[in-house]
Amino acid sequence: MTLLSISAAAEEFPGRLALVQGAARYTFAELATEVAELSPQLPAPRRGPFPLIASNEVETVVKLLALIERRVPFLPLHPRLCDDERERLVERALAAPFAAASADAPMALLFTSGTSAEPKGVLLPRSAFEIAARNSLARLGPASGAWLLSMPLSHVGGLSVVTRALASRQPVVLQDRFDPAALLLAIRDEGVRFVSVVPSMLQQLLEHVLAPHLAMAEAIIVGGAPCPDALAARARAMGVRLCATYGLTESCAMATLQSPGESHLNQGSGRPLDGCEFFIVDERGAPLPRGKTGELHLDGPTLFTGYLGEPPRRGPHPTGDLGFLDAEGALHVTGRRSELIITGGENVSPLAIEAALGDYPGIKELLAFGVPDERWGERVALAVVADVSGDVPWSNEGLLLRAKELLAPFERPRLLAKVDQLPLTAAGKPDRRGAAARLAKLLRPLT
Repeated sequence: MTLLSISAAAEEFPGRLALVQGAARYTFAELATEVAELSPQLPAPRRGPFPLIASNEVETVVKLLALIERRVPFLPLHPRLCDDERERLVERALAAPFAAASADAPMALLFTSGTSAEPKGVLLPRSAFEIAARNSLARLGPASGAWLLSMPLSHVGGLSVVTRALASRQPVVLQDRFDPAALLLAIRDEGVRFVSVVPSMLQQLLEHVLAPHLAMAEAIIVGGAPCPDALAARARAMGVRLCATYGLTESCAMATLQSPGESHLNQGSGRPLDGCEFFIVDERGAPLPRGKTGELHLDGPTLFTGYLGEPPRRGPHPTGDLGFLDAEGALHVTGRRSELIITGGENVSPLAIEAALGDYPGIKELLAFGVPDERWGERVALAVVADVSGDVPWSNEGLLLRAKELLAPFERPRLLAKVDQLPLTAAGKPDRRGAAARLAKLLRPLT
């Protein structure tokens, strides 16, 4: 079976629903017709990728499916980029030599969503998308149902929803943006059974009056950032089949995934998918045993072939993330090496601080980050969103007492910013690296 082919899907299941957006509904046969009518307007495969503004619209999905069908590499661009940003990425994409058609030729060029460094162009071959779809679907099991897409198509997480749904011959329910009410109603009314979210999206879904509909889904896949234990426990207590995952643009989205049958367990980010292998190494690159924390190096068939304009990738990919494998082989991510707070010569994990303080009464969300300091190198800071729905307001004194009970002196936060919303990147992830600059005017000593 040709997995990533709309014409093959139409031959197999012509009358099956394939795409929904509002009142618009397309079967696989109708969608294949749309693709066939558009294809003559597309360029022949060439050296550079075909750029398109990847808005979450039917027209964009049709164009993506046509490019995949014709094996024309493409560059999906976030619709919220300004003209200068868009033009700069396109110029970079077209200036670099592009591989000729081959087994490892790029299907897509995706730029990483860096918050401070220049985004890197990640070259992902067709085989990576096919294997990633096959292996993630195998882990999710035989259940059928629609996939919900409200994440940006310009990110690998959103694009992979389309490729997984196409590979499994299941429909995509397309939403132009994340809207908790619309998403929850789609689960109830449109047969959505698979949803991919980041933790901040899950938080909003659990707070909505329609949150019980989440339990109707086969899998609520949460990734993009480590899911706080308290948030995961809250979801599971509501009967949500929460399936944690870990991945990155360079691994074609998922590298690990928890199965729905294991969704009641706390398995960190789940076990590696078939073919994916993690190597945990220390600062010298020496391997570490299970249970020991080090930098995650990843190898497997879903990895990228290289960065745009750089030599081809060779060997396992150093992810820059820190973590460990437990006795059952599940991955636990403890932070990013670049996000470690180094204060007074001590390495402090912001995730450890968040785990210790995140369930303090009266706090809805918090983010730990480092602030440059002439004496200490960095000082530990917190951004806190208050839980206004609760009866018990939080206090600085109580938070400091909790910190003294659970954290070493060098781990305790010294600065605090009260915010209505945590700073987020364009991908919806906590902007830990940019928080110090973005919240500079709000930071006050935590006393």
